[in-house]
Amino acid sequence: MGNPRKTWKRPVPGRAADMSDRPDLDSLPPGDGAEQTSARVVAALAWFPADEFALAVARWPWLKDRWGANTYEEYSRALQGHLLSFAAFDMKPWLAPIRVKAYMDWCAQRELDPAAQKNRAAYAAELARRGEIIPWPPGRNDPCWCGSGRKYKRCCATAPSAPLNDETEPNEGSG
Repeated sequence: MGNPRKTWKRPVPGRAADMSDRPDLDSLPPGDGAEQTSARVVAALAWFPADEFALAVARWPWLKDRWGANTYEEYSRALQGHLLSFAAFDMKPWLAPIRVKAYMDWCAQRELDPAAQKNRAAYAAELARRGEIIPWPPGRNDPCWCGSGRKYKRCCATAPSAPLNDETEPNEGSG
């Protein structure tokens, strides 16, 4: 398929990528957000864009502790470290932008707890199957995926490689 940075059109931050030449994610079985393909693992990571971050932490305040972030910038840098950790293990991470209302509706239709991490992961996998994901990483001179408007090399690309806290949410099931 080639290098995705060279063959894919760069998306506008917060909008889905042009998926006309994406990997065949439609054929992936339902899963937890990471599926094995012929060459690499494809991981669709749930991500709350800037305009959804405040809604997410208002609904699930413990997410700030889980992410070790009080601001959207801190959250973006923590997520960048998590993305780098996936890439270090030859996994191809993608960003699945979570819109709180759409996610809540999706969970309600399936009678799922929206506070549960496994359900965010399942929703991210669903967004991947629908092609509503953003390729990562952007080119160094491309706009950063976080939506800051800065070049990737001057924004999230400077974040250290450190995964997000993987502890179970303390109030899982209460949101």
